[in-house]
Amino acid sequence: MNNDKLKDVQDSIQTDTAKDLNPADTAAEESISHTPGTRLAALVCVILLLVLVLCTLVSAFLTTPENSYIFRYFLIMTVVVPVLAYILIRFFRR
Repeated sequence: MNNDKLKDVQDSIQTDTAKDLNPADTAAEESISHTPGTRLAALVCVILLLVLVLCTLVSAFLTTPENSYIFRYFLIMTVVVPVLAYILIRFFRR
């Protein structure tokens, strides 16, 4: 009798896990469409952010007191660009 209960529990766990792993069952993933243009724009944004972070790192090592404004500029832009990109994405999605 215990084996039957154990078998039932195992079957229900496998069924629940299979439902969780199926991405077609989630409404959020079905509503998002990734066109080639969207993917290209995302790739360009990621590359831009990586270049910006790299420039910030390089300017941190090479900045002298006379030109410290360059480091401050890159540091501010490293924060501002992603925030503005997020705002624009949310604005144009609707």
